[in-house]
Amino acid sequence: MNINEFEMVDVLKRLKNEYGVFELKAEFEAEGSRMEEMMRLRDIANRADLPIILKIGGAEAVTDIYNSIILGVEGLIAPMVETPYAVYKYLGVIENLINPDNRDYIDFAINIETKTAVENIDEILKLEKISLLRSITFGRSDFAQSCGLAKKNVDNEKILNAVQRVSRAVKARGLKFAIGGNITAKSIDFIKTLKAENLIDKYETRKVVFAIDSINANPREGIDAALKFELLWLKSKRRFYARIKAEDEQRIEDLEKRLSAR
Repeated sequence: MNINEFEMVDVLKRLKNEYGVFELKAEFEAEGSRMEEMMRLRDIANRADLPIILKIGGAEAVTDIYNSIILGVEGLIAPMVETPYAVYKYLGVIENLINPDNRDYIDFAINIETKTAVENIDEILKLEKISLLRSITFGRSDFAQSCGLAKKNVDNEKILNAVQRVSRAVKARGLKFAIGGNITAKSIDFIKTLKAENLIDKYETRKVVFAIDSINANPREGIDAALKFELLWLKSKRRFYARIKAEDEQRIEDLEKRLSAR
């Protein structure tokens, strides 16, 4: 543990105790996390007594799923599943690769995050084995961009209408519903609208997941603390890789000198 990591633990404990954070999130997908990073994050999460949920690289990212079992994650999310067939493949991987006793302790989920996925949501939810999932997350940033909008538009009415439509379908199927994608203080009213209609169970930044009831008490401070945690995480990564780079740079310089001396 280094000074940044100890501070991260303190921030996480505060997020958990004061702001309703109940899961820590990691990604093999957009973040491209490496196993050594995941092991550090696992240590930090354990010290704050928080479970980790992990977004894998895709519906059939078999190596990611095996690594997730090694890491002992409590949640597994498949991103960019746009069609019933893609979700069917993911459900098949769950059934074929993960033993039933392991499945009991892992919350499986998918991300709905494109215009095509939203159009297909009813057919996706009709899949025979959809009950293997516990929740569905709506990724607002990618959805906005798939509709030709900028990420800054994630809180507008068009996005809200799409989220409401998907959530109603998801909740009718008995699954939990979450939103992510560029969550900032500007998203508070958006989230409160969904909560008033009983259409949301949790919301998430890139690294932390909030229980929906936390939106009623200092949500702005909670989101700011979540962003601070992410910043500390990135600084810790930079510190780790900067030292490796420095070591390699010296070796490169030594080898170049030896070769040029011949």
